[in-house]
Amino acid sequence: MSEFSFAGLILDRRCHRFGDRSRSLFQPLTWSSICIFAGLIAAALLMAAAPAGAATITGKLSKFDYTVVAISTGGKSASVKAKRGAFKLKSPGKIVTLHLLDKSGHYAGPIVVGGSGAKAEVGVKAGAKLGKVRVRDGYAKLVTRPAGRFVARSRTAKAKRGVPVGARGYGLVSGARAAAAGDRPTVRGSVRGFDAGEAGADPDGDGVPTALDIDANANGVIDAVDPAAPRPSGFGVFSQLVLDLDQSVNASAAGITPDKIDQAMADNLTIVFTNVQSGTELDCQSLTYCSTGGTGGIQKPPEEGGGGEAFPSCCDTDGDGMGTISGGSQGPSGAEFRLAPHATGEQIHSGDLMTEITGGDAFLGSLGFVFKTVPAVKQLTDSGGATVAFGYPVAASAVGTKTNPIVLPTASSGPMTFTVWRPQRRPIKGAGEGRTPIDIGLLDYQVQLPNAPGAPMPTPGSATAPQCPQSAFATTDSNLTATGGALGAMRDSRGDAPADAAQTLTFSLDLGSCISAHGGTVTAGSSFHLAISAVSQSSNSVDHADQVIYFRFS
Repeated sequence: MSEFSFAGLILDRRCHRFGDRSRSLFQPLTWSSICIFAGLIAAALLMAAAPAGAATITGKLSKFDYTVVAISTGGKSASVKAKRGAFKLKSPGKIVTLHLLDKSGHYAGPIVVGGSGAKAEVGVKAGAKLGKVRVRDGYAKLVTRPAGRFVARSRTAKAKRGVPVGARGYGLVSGARAAAAGDRPTVRGSVRGFDAGEAGADPDGDGVPTALDIDANANGVIDAVDPAAPRPSGFGVFSQLVLDLDQSVNASAAGITPDKIDQAMADNLTIVFTNVQSGTELDCQSLTYCSTGGTGGIQKPPEEGGGGEAFPSCCDTDGDGMGTISGGSQGPSGAEFRLAPHATGEQIHSGDLMTEITGGDAFLGSLGFVFKTVPAVKQLTDSGGATVAFGYPVAASAVGTKTNPIVLPTASSGPMTFTVWRPQRRPIKGAGEGRTPIDIGLLDYQVQLPNAPGAPMPTPGSATAPQCPQSAFATTDSNLTATGGALGAMRDSRGDAPADAAQTLTFSLDLGSCISAHGGTVTAGSSFHLAISAVSQSSNSVDHADQVIYFRFS
């Protein structure tokens, strides 16, 4: 009982006891009037106190320095830092699910309030008093199940030994573990056409709401590269990594170490936010690459002078720790904001949660993955039969670099054959992927020719497509098929798998045909470069990683 309701009860009893003794007309203030007045005060206090008490969710974590995030089914959210374990936050809805971010801002899983075996209870009602919460690896669970009035039994998740199956893998349940244990959840109803209002829903029942789930349709493929994935419930974000040959890193290349990969990521990875509305701020909680005092900076296109300004301090006019990200370059889906994280694979990866705040509305979103490496050409053979094999790391003056382009005979501008290693991402151990870097499967492979010999250079920022046409490609590789789209590409049918140097992709490109399609001509002495580009085939994302190689006609 609250102090207000207890005081009201005392006044009520005293009024009943003494009310009949106080009826004198000569007494300006009688017990009756006192009781009426006191009753009104008590009622007012109760009315004022009830909403705040009913909306507040409390508990105490067994570990320090976590942030607790509450997400309503409709997608509204609230968060609070629990530096010393205790937390108290105002619920954004009548029913919510609760989630943890670790001290670095990375998603640390859902809070389970009850259940066991194959079912976990994850729904919490506003006003819940949760008591002690034990933080585990990839999830947390209440020490004692709370009173039934605090539990929303309608919000459950498929579980294994009481742990939601999507908890440790950011919603991705893949690989042999899923097949053997039957852990992959079943989608409840259609998952296509999500909008921001459904960001807190969990249609695949894996314990991770859509805004945080990197595999919302539960097919074992990260949504960012999945053509069957629903439209993201939050905002659009993708990664891009473009490296010249002498900068290139790939886990399948024997000479490339993890340290070299981390350095290449920190120096060159870009995160692009799409369709950014006017006045939008980005809340990164404690993510080191986009929060105050962190490593992040603005990345502008070369034609706009590049970047370098620290983020969010560059753009935080109201001093709230959140940088304004609107007003950037125009892209295919509207205004874009480019962030240079300057982060390693341990600092930026799948599941990282961010919030865009526009006009008082908050839109949650998370990274499906980021490229750690680029596709790397193992060797290429020109139409005259000459083969160039690359040893990684490639020296700054090696053949194929900007200062030492590969020389092609003018008469041999026909098919060139490329043998390529797939790019990689960080493994998700909780999804059964182990510790080995993961070859990213199901990507489209394009060849871009932005400066065809004899053709005028396209205007920076123009919509001129640099891709070679589909007619210029050919392959006998069983993993590759022509996409048949407007832009030429070869589609990889192999799914994600641990990096394997023996697993390559091979295709040929009719270079002369590509040059001609771009309005150029094969001219002796002309120089140009090609970009071997691995691109997400999802219509919701344009994640891409490119390796740039330089050529010259003799």
